[in-house]
Amino acid sequence: MDAEQALAELGLSEADAPSADVLRRAYMRTVRLHPPERDPVAFQRVRQAFELLQGMDRALAVARQRSEPRGPAPAPAPVSASPPAPDVEAAAPPTALDTS
Repeated sequence: MDAEQALAELGLSEADAPSADVLRRAYMRTVRLHPPERDPVAFQRVRQAFELLQGMDRALAVARQRSEPRGPAPAPAPVSASPPAPDVEAAAPPTALDTS
């Protein structure tokens, strides 16, 4: 069973672009017409159609979620200006060997 057949089994068309809620409602409506006690073969077809479309809906939702941008990119960390390093010669104490 492909998606087009599954939609037809639930009384939907491709133009409906069924959401999870529309799909569930169509399934419940169709199950009332073909309850498992009275028509187990038709019920099984309806159940398979529902499961197929439900799986496709979940897969599409995951694909949409992965393709959506996750918000603005984080700003780069600000570069802080560190104080200049002290002059080594000026800071060093004079030594006995210093001849200057």
